[in-house]
Amino acid sequence: MLFYEPLRNPFMCDLAKKFWIGASQISGTSLNTPTEKAMMARYFGGGGGTYRLSPAEWDAAVRYYDTHRYKTGDASVLDDTKFPIASGGYRQGVAFAKYDDEPLDGLLGSATGYFDRDKNLVGLRDTFDFDGAPRGTGYPIPFLRRTANALAGKAVNLVQKDADAFCPGGSRPVRIRGENRR
Repeated sequence: MLFYEPLRNPFMCDLAKKFWIGASQISGTSLNTPTEKAMMARYFGGGGGTYRLSPAEWDAAVRYYDTHRYKTGDASVLDDTKFPIASGGYRQGVAFAKYDDEPLDGLLGSATGYFDRDKNLVGLRDTFDFDGAPRGTGYPIPFLRRTANALAGKAVNLVQKDADAFCPGGSRPVRIRGENRR
């Protein structure tokens, strides 16, 4: 890590943040809302911690799920596996980056959704950490989808390395929580 030490400063950190925000616009998962950009800054700045979705963001998540919940096959935003939970509901992966220009695509990406017995979305958990989770690329041809997912996985790994190399304090994941507050 000594090699990186001269580059670890606020200027280089800001430059890396701006580069990855720009690159995300090309990749299909855009950081196009103030919250998404703030989350990127918080991640790069080593802030970490927990972020609670605002009521408007929660409503957007529920609208997204309600809009896309009945799509099947490659169009589905839900993982194939449901995991039962003590309340009688279940948890299941939800791909918020599956469709372009969604308001939460860069914030949640792929999140864990919590559902009641009636299949209503009642909670969300995610970590803003640029992990290697599969990306929800909407390419209809399997080869293109696999290739795009592989490239996206490599890119998120580079984001982690850049944050650790250029930013004082390194990167810290941000836990994201959301629930129905009504």
